[in-house]
Amino acid sequence: MENNPTFKLTILANNEAGTWTSWSAKKAAIQAFYAPVCTLDISVIPTHLTPQFSPYEPASGSSFVYRVDETWYEENVLPYAEGADIVMFVVPPTDHTVVCMMGLAVYSDQLKETTVFSDEISHTYANVNGQNVDQGETAVVYACHELSHIFYDMLAKTDNTHQYFFAGTPQKVLPEFDFNEQLLTWYQKVIPEMQAWLTALKARQATSTP
Repeated sequence: MENNPTFKLTILANNEAGTWTSWSAKKAAIQAFYAPVCTLDISVIPTHLTPQFSPYEPASGSSFVYRVDETWYEENVLPYAEGADIVMFVVPPTDHTVVCMMGLAVYSDQLKETTVFSDEISHTYANVNGQNVDQGETAVVYACHELSHIFYDMLAKTDNTHQYFFAGTPQKVLPEFDFNEQLLTWYQKVIPEMQAWLTALKARQATSTP
């Protein structure tokens, strides 16, 4: 669509991830996936941070899977992403010894924060009709997955990310991201408020006329 919105996505590629030579191809793949519904203006910034981790949820037995600590993230990662709509912190395996999630999306009114844990070249697979089907590079699939969470949140819709991505049909999220519909809803809310404000302003001007 001609009126597709543009979102500025800043990818902070930490340590080893900042040296990946495949970033141009990865960016193109992420942009191509979401091109039917939006334009992603992607920039990649190498960082040299030492992430701190905190438990996210139990995995098996008494063990946990970990995430980048949110307070640490806000204090150390976000300053690199000034002006971005969405920030994605890419953490390679060499940055952690604890078992980490595939990724995580955190929402706020000001900024959408995501983390992706991946190496450069591995691929991820989904079980489709009893067969393991290659979904593409892990870093790209996980990035698209976390962006899907973000977009569902933006549109205040039921999040079907896991339903579609884990079934090997990630493209099914796209018809649910109607940003023009969101804009229409905003206009429907704001225009009556503006009309009421103008009516009140005219009434005030009329009573103040000598």
